[in-house]
Amino acid sequence: MAAEPLVHYAHLRLVLEGVVTEGAGKAGRSAAVDRLLLHRFLGPVLFLGIMLGFFGSVFWLAKFPMEWIQSGVDWTKAIVAPQLDAYPMLQSLLADGIIGGVGAFLVFLPQILILFLFIGILEDSGYMARAAFIMDRLFSWCGLNGKSFVPLLSGFACAIPSLLSTRTIEDPKARLATAFVVPFMSCSARFPVYALMCAAFIGPLYGPGWQSVVMIGMHCVGLFFAVPTAFVLTRLVLKVKPQPFVLELPRYQMPKPRDVIWRMWQNAAEFVSKAGTVIFAITIIVWALSYFPRDPSVAERIKASNPTSTEEVLKAKLQAAYVEQSYMGRFGKAVQPIFDPLGFDWKITVGVLASFPAREVIVSTLGVTYSVGEGAEADSQHLRKAMQDAKWSEGPRAGTPIFSLAAVLALMVFFALCSQCGPTIATLAQETGGWKWAAGSFVYMTALAWLAGTAVYQVVIRLS
Repeated sequence: MAAEPLVHYAHLRLVLEGVVTEGAGKAGRSAAVDRLLLHRFLGPVLFLGIMLGFFGSVFWLAKFPMEWIQSGVDWTKAIVAPQLDAYPMLQSLLADGIIGGVGAFLVFLPQILILFLFIGILEDSGYMARAAFIMDRLFSWCGLNGKSFVPLLSGFACAIPSLLSTRTIEDPKARLATAFVVPFMSCSARFPVYALMCAAFIGPLYGPGWQSVVMIGMHCVGLFFAVPTAFVLTRLVLKVKPQPFVLELPRYQMPKPRDVIWRMWQNAAEFVSKAGTVIFAITIIVWALSYFPRDPSVAERIKASNPTSTEEVLKAKLQAAYVEQSYMGRFGKAVQPIFDPLGFDWKITVGVLASFPAREVIVSTLGVTYSVGEGAEADSQHLRKAMQDAKWSEGPRAGTPIFSLAAVLALMVFFALCSQCGPTIATLAQETGGWKWAAGSFVYMTALAWLAGTAVYQVVIRLS
């Protein structure tokens, strides 16, 4: 009786070998390519190269149309704004609120289109199934599967199209866990924050070598926390049961352009119609908080105290004064004690609050609060100089630099971990079927960012 199972096993083995041999006969070319692409050692290396090219394409190819869209938004604002000089509130609403709000989500369209173009090509060619197979062993220990890799990798370009790409994950719990950790990836919107801080403080103090090290380190911070977060989610919260990763390896074929373009268009249209409305609403709310109340005496006081200043300087100082007395400025001062352990003053705090529609907005907000002007960019020499010269005016730190090494590192770590992006929160709510997980992500990541930023600031202060 003991030999019977062996007979059954031998019979099964022959059947499987027959199936494989028959399949190889029908798709010899696919099998030959798979021997290379699914090789134990060469397969992951080739896959990494393909994914790096994929990621680079999303980032670099989208850069130019994104700049064109932003230029179009700026051009429209420049045309509309002068026509409404006699109506300041309407001018600000249309230029900064409505036009700026529309541009806030339209600027992401090139990344979304390019991402889904390449995903469609990889899927229709048959390689996406192989990619999932290669990465499954790497992700299975924390409850995810191989299909989680593409959303996580593309998250370094932008979290919004990355969240949309989680639709390729069939398991709803694995998809939810992947979507939850995607915002940890250090997207391109965080880059201007890193660039400004590194160029203004790290580079001048420690040289370009350390500046590069810090830039790379900031891009790894989120990934360092994403993996254990996924492990806790899948093992303790969602309690995903380990399942065998079973998939059919399709034959390689040329993608059909019509199908790829149609799916790409559908995903882009869905993003604009659903997430875009929420993003626009958030932008208008932030604009209103930053604009009101508008006390006329502020302008008189600024002009009286700066009688010899040029019109450009007066405009910059007036913008800074208006932001300080706005509801956003008042709220920033009220909650500044919460951010004090990270070394943030009220101006940095206002920048953190105002950057909710998009993380990179903190750069232009700092330009306004430091009287440089609302058009400040990460490479603005005037903004860097103003930040380098900024001192605490009161309290136990009076007379010391606001942007100390500890505060600079804490600010970068905070932005590397916080979910400080309204479009991402809106898209996460859309992809998870409600605001429960989106709100949970915002609270969890913001609390984690505060704790990590505080730890960095306190440690660096004590070591320096």
